[in-house]
Parts: sequence; structure tokens; C-alpha cells
Amino acid sequence: MSQKLHAVVIDDATIIREGIEVILNRNFFPITLNKLSSFPPNLEKVIKSKVDLVMVNANMLWNYNGDIQYFSDVLKSKNIPMLGYNIQHHSQKKLFTSILHLTDSEETICDKIKSITAKNQKGVEEDSSNLSTREIEVIRQIIDGNSNKEIAEKLFISTHTVITHRKNITQKLGIKSISGLTIYAILHGLVEIDEYKTEA
Repeated sequence: MSQKLHAVVIDDATIIREGIEVILNRNFFPITLNKLSSFPPNLEKVIKSKVDLVMVNANMLWNYNGDIQYFSDVLKSKNIPMLGYNIQHHSQKKLFTSILHLTDSEETICDKIKSITAKNQKGVEEDSSNLSTREIEVIRQIIDGNSNKEIAEKLFISTHTVITHRKNITQKLGIKSISGLTIYAILHGLVEIDEYKTEA
């Protein structure tokens, strides 16, 4: 029985976009595939509907004018894995949930997709349940714009402990930017969005 899949592929080469579509259609059902020849100017518009996976030609990152870390963080905050291929530089690997090689067999490609989407389908709440109460408090302080020292004073802990909590949060969520953490916190109900609307 095939696994359903809602995916986005970003590649400027028509032959690769079409090839990916053929492979996915043979191995997943039902499938919805949004094929893009460039990075979208409005990421939120692309992922406002159900998306299980975003596939990206990493070679296109060099020509992307936006903030690729923000792009990666938004996907992570929404629990959407990003699969990269055609990696040109080792530093690019950290942006992706998993990596494909253009020489991979169809079976390997589909097994990797099934593996990362299956983990994702276990539920968004699993990630936030791995956070301790203190880590959630630290996240709230971070998105309020407080420095490590200010967080330490407000939570009555040492600055070193705050830094440790921040490292643990980054390791657990894979989110490095404050904007990414803010999106994550709102989506998971760690903060009320109304608080930020009022302050804005």
C-alpha cells in the first residue's frame, strides 16, 4: 500500500523536477506535488496548505536572495522536513533534514522520503513534549528579546545555565534564529500570539 504525500520540489532544471514527479508518482498515492523553478518570495503562501516534505536543489542556494536560515527555520517550526540534493558544499548539509545523492536508486530515494515523513507524521506535539518546563520558560524569554544575563536574572539562574538551556533547545528543535523560535512557540501554543499583536 502506497503512502500519501504532499510535497514541494524547488529546482530550476525542468528535467529534474519532472523526474522527481515520475518517481514520486510511482511510489506514493495519493500525491500532491508543487513544482517550483525558484525559491518562493512568500514561503508562508507555499506551505499554508498541507505539506509533508520540501525537496531542494542545494545548488540553487547560491542564487537565493532571501535568508536561507529563516527559510529552514520556518520549515522546522512547522515540522516540515527539507530534503536536499546536489550538495555543493559541506556547510549546506546542516540546513537540511536529510540528504539525497543524484546517483541514489529510486528505491533509496523513496525509502529516505518515507523515513523522514514517517517521523514527521508522528505529530508536531512530540517535539514540544521533549522540552523541559525550564526550556520553555527560556524560549519565552528569548522571543521577548531578553539577553542571556536578563534571562538569568528573571529566572533566578546563572548565565551559564541559560547558555546550556539555549544549546539544548537548539539541539532538540534544530532552530537557531529568534524568528524561527517565535514561529515555533506560537504554533505549539507556548506563547499567545495576541501578546505580540498588542505590543506591535
